[in-house]
Amino acid sequence: MSEENRAALKKALEKRLYELYRKGDVQHLNWEEKQNTDNEIRHWEDIQRRFNRNNLNQTDNDELNELTPLISFLSSIS
Repeated sequence: MSEENRAALKKALEKRLYELYRKGDVQHLNWEEKQNTDNEIRHWEDIQRRFNRNNLNQTDNDELNELTPLISFLSSIS
């Protein structure tokens, strides 16, 4: 995956999380789903900090692989 594609994916996921969580679109979720959402956001923020430190270089495949569950999660609640 090119650096441009990674940056675009990161930006899209960040925007979607913001839309879902900050604007209250997850209010309909039950408590367990809400906790999972909170955990996903904290997890994403941690990944984002690591991405920022590593500048998305070619050795970031482990971090990119961590995005797969987040993408699945976002798809399931869309």
